[in-house]
Amino acid sequence: MYNEFFGFSEEPFSLSPDPSFLYMTLNHREGLSSMMSGIERRMGLITITGDVGTGKTTLIYTLLEDLRGKLRTVFIFNPRLTFRQLFKAILLELKVPVAGENTYTLLQKFKLFLRERLAEDETVAIIIDEAHQLSRKVLSDLNWFLEEDYPALKLLQVLLVGQLELESKLDSEELRLLKNKITIRHRLLPLSLEESKGYIDHRLRVVGSSSSRVFTPEAVDLICDYAKGIPRMINNICDGALFAGYSASVLKVDVEIVKEAIAEGDILATEEFTPEEDFIAVKERPAEKEAIAKEKIIFKQDGVAEVEVRAKEEAVAEKESPAEKEAIAREQVTAAKEDTAEKKAVADTGDLKPRQAGDFHSLIDSFFKKIGGSDMVSKCKPLLDHLNRSVGRMLHSKRGK
Repeated sequence: MYNEFFGFSEEPFSLSPDPSFLYMTLNHREGLSSMMSGIERRMGLITITGDVGTGKTTLIYTLLEDLRGKLRTVFIFNPRLTFRQLFKAILLELKVPVAGENTYTLLQKFKLFLRERLAEDETVAIIIDEAHQLSRKVLSDLNWFLEEDYPALKLLQVLLVGQLELESKLDSEELRLLKNKITIRHRLLPLSLEESKGYIDHRLRVVGSSSSRVFTPEAVDLICDYAKGIPRMINNICDGALFAGYSASVLKVDVEIVKEAIAEGDILATEEFTPEEDFIAVKERPAEKEAIAKEKIIFKQDGVAEVEVRAKEEAVAEKESPAEKEAIAREQVTAAKEDTAEKKAVADTGDLKPRQAGDFHSLIDSFFKKIGGSDMVSKCKPLLDHLNRSVGRMLHSKRGK
């Protein structure tokens, strides 16, 4: 909603993987060049690493845009997979049909796919984002696969992009052979002070404005100082400050508004999803995972308890069923006898037909209709009505018991 006040065509600091927002520092240009040249020259295995928010995923999208139509690309953005799941995902991205195959079959299908590309000399690039989340077992199996003596493997280019944790994993003894296969390594660095200011101005110019029109110089200095060169942090502070400035109807965002954005948003660093996380499964915090696990345990225990209770009740019912059946039979016999007696009493009255057995008031009405209602009987009617009410209350009380 900044466009109504600041004249922007859209929100300038929304977390978007759109390559047009990428501010190309020298370090970013070198990283993009390393990826591009490594893939085009078929250098094999390439790694790009950097801290959270330094622009790794946005760089990948820029690379994919540049490679479009030139070669076959596979983009894996959720690497929390087993080795079999990884290659199944790769084949699905390549539109190769798979259905429940084991690891060996999947690898054979992938080799066949590469052999078919070999006739056309077509490069196949597999780009894995958040690669630091790959397990050591998967990385070790990947090394084993890349060691195979298979001519078509020269077409395969693997790009691992992840946080600095990936570097420490590859430094381990068990992955030493895989690390030796890496031909190009590049680390994305935080922006310098001047680059941070240039980044803010670039993002605003993309949407038709500039930093001098929107922020005071002091506000820009505070943003850059607090963000410490992390593009995502700059995005978050600017986004909060622009919204606060729009709400306050100020002509320019000053230091106080930036401080307010920092204080209220806590810079969203620990709360908001990152651009990379927008493309992978939601990550619960440890406390949330623990709570969910406890709820599942309790639910399971409750379910077991309910099953046990039902089983006990059914067992008791099974044991008591003969006695219950006998009691029900006795009640049915008694009810039948009472019903027979009531029907006999009705029959003895001739055409006195009460509306239902035991309806004393109905018997009285029928009786008056039968005898015509003499004076003596008419005088007795109030007494009979009183008797009817008393008997009715008695019968009602008896039924209740």
